[in-house]
Amino acid sequence: MRGTVVIIMRSAVALAFMGMFTMIQTGSALAWNGMGHEVVAAIAEKHLTATGRLWVGELLSAEGKTSIVEVARWADRIRDLKVGVQPSHLVRLPLDEREYDPAKQCKNHRCIIGAIDESVAALNDPALPTEAKVAALKYIVHLVGDIHQPLHASEDPGVFKVIFKGKEMTFHDVWDSAFIRSRKMSVHDIADMVDDFERGNAPAGGSTVSWAIESRNLARDVLLRDLGAQRATAMLVLPDDYLERHWPAVRLRLEQAGLRLASLLNGIRMR
Repeated sequence: MRGTVVIIMRSAVALAFMGMFTMIQTGSALAWNGMGHEVVAAIAEKHLTATGRLWVGELLSAEGKTSIVEVARWADRIRDLKVGVQPSHLVRLPLDEREYDPAKQCKNHRCIIGAIDESVAALNDPALPTEAKVAALKYIVHLVGDIHQPLHASEDPGVFKVIFKGKEMTFHDVWDSAFIRSRKMSVHDIADMVDDFERGNAPAGGSTVSWAIESRNLARDVLLRDLGAQRATAMLVLPDDYLERHWPAVRLRLEQAGLRLASLLNGIRMR
């Protein structure tokens, strides 16, 4: 286990036992926003095997919780405290066909790809205490959602300002929160709707690297390209039907994230 991961886990465990998390308010610039992360967790939970459900439930019970939906926002909330070493929630992949280079884009494993992979390794490490494994589980639940948000794997994160429905916000914020809010449904209702999507379009396999590349490609080939020459304008105005036009892509990424999270958790062999 690399030293960085151990520091992350210990920081999280120390704060958890101080009972501070319930007092933290989540910031606005969060991938999929808190509700989106809960949707991903709710989808994943429906696809856990009996074995996966058993070990996940045992870890959650250490904090008096019964569902991964309850911990889906945790990694953003602890990040707001700025305590110790925090894992990155993104990776900046170049907007061309260059291959992923961990020495450049994930130096010292400080990117979302490294954070997910090392958290999985933590759960498979029999030497780590339960408290550290709980923290690793909570990071995985959150970060698998993050890596499926296109702008969290793009060299251009979309932090430029736009006007949408008369409100000024960053393009990144539109993709983080506006899509989920526009559904005006509960977490579990959105999860059920998304999970009914054509399963053949949402494969559960792949690696953290391939998931990030998918997100980068979507950001490059759809999100940013769709803006075209409008990027040169002083203040880009998104059309009123923007959310409906791009909802199919969001729906697909949410389901992919949920199914892949379930597959990842089902593949872990706790000892």
